Amino acid sequence: MKNYIVFDDGEIVLVNDFNKVFPMTMVKNDTYRIEICGHIIEKYYKLEPNSLEWKIFINILSLRSIKIEIITALVLLSKTKKIRIINTDFIDNSFSKLFDYDIEIINENFKISYIDKAQFRNAVIKFFINNFFRLFINKKIPKTSSVIRAWTEHDLHLHKEVVDHSSIFIYPFGINLRRSIHFIKRCYKENSNVTFMGVPYSFIKLLKIFLSTKKQKDLSLLEYEVSAMKKHSKEFLGFNTIYTSDEFLPAVPALYNELIKENKHVHNVAHGMGMLNPYNIYTKFQVINEIQKNFYEQYDKKIEYSTYMKDFYTERKEKSELQNAYVFIHQNLATYGLLYESQLQNQILSLFNTVDTNNVFIKFHPNCLKEEKDTLLSKYNNIKEIKEFNTNRNNYRFFATCSSAYYDFRKFGKFIFIEDDLFNPLNFFTNITILHINQLKNYLINNKGI
Repeated sequence: MKNYIVFDDGEIVLVNDFNKVFPMTMVKNDTYRIEICGHIIEKYYKLEPNSLEWKIFINILSLRSIKIEIITALVLLSKTKKIRIINTDFIDNSFSKLFDYDIEIINENFKISYIDKAQFRNAVIKFFINNFFRLFINKKIPKTSSVIRAWTEHDLHLHKEVVDHSSIFIYPFGINLRRSIHFIKRCYKENSNVTFMGVPYSFIKLLKIFLSTKKQKDLSLLEYEVSAMKKHSKEFLGFNTIYTSDEFLPAVPALYNELIKENKHVHNVAHGMGMLNPYNIYTKFQVINEIQKNFYEQYDKKIEYSTYMKDFYTERKEKSELQNAYVFIHQNLATYGLLYESQLQNQILSLFNTVDTNNVFIKFHPNCLKEEKDTLLSKYNNIKEIKEFNTNRNNYRFFATCSSAYYDFRKFGKFIFIEDDLFNPLNFFTNITILHINQLKNYLINNKGI
């Protein structure tokens, strides 16, 4: 047997199952993962430190490699649970310096790619869908000084103050086709300066990926992304300001590096609660809160940072004459391989389902597919979907794990975050109310305050 972890208490966990025993969201917010990416690039890829390609490859590895997440998770978990043996095909003895004590590291074959296989399949999909969108570019839209890069209605909401006088470039959004189609129809109906847009990925460079092997394949993917973004930058030269929300795309520094050289302004608003690309090239970066700001500032202090949400707020007072309604804020966790967090979410829903009341609800994530909604509502049949909140009818108490919907819904009622022994919402927020999963059942049954 290979690709397993042995703990000091004798427990054995398969590497592929590690996201079931450790919350990978804790990994994504930890700077250890960036240090590990740097170690790997230095030892195995030999890119020039701090070059544009080096920074983008750090982004790719940190966001598109489950192997990096597992290594980081092992380092974090090793501080509270002793590891005796690591047997994988992507960790060798050079990684021993990351741990605080000696671990037996068994490695028989180190000729592997660090980037997830799915990313190479995605490269093919991205080539076809982006070039398909490019067939419908409207070069005759009225001239404006600014442009918004948009994938969904959320992008326009983030830049709502400039929508009326900006051009809008609509990019492919493959996560939820129904949502994408609805957005495109609405966008064209409500705005005049709209066009389809896609990144001009090269077929030759795509072919090169699949003619490469192992680590060279990773570098070919890097070249594929960087060259496309550099070419795409030419389509923004007619604008003075680019508004976007794209720190989730590893290669965008190559796009904006060219534009900032031409004295263009790039204003990015954080896409969500995560700490995504460590390396970005923007003139302004509006992050959600101070935790995000502290993370991104470590990697580029030249960007002008600001926060657009405050962690301090006056909690809405409950009215004694109204009934309490419990609302769980759903997230698409399993879609992103966050199986530990998904299990925690299911635990919460299971406890919600046992409450003897008609006022137990779930607010689904906007990217949740109908099939998943139907499955959850069937499985937890005491819970009803809620879409809007009426504070004249109910006192609302919201429950979540790490959703940024906290900032949208907290004005409607009390907000409570759920933790367990490994998952900690304080990695995302400050000044919040936290309840341990083991206390949730009593809280729901007894309707106690905390």
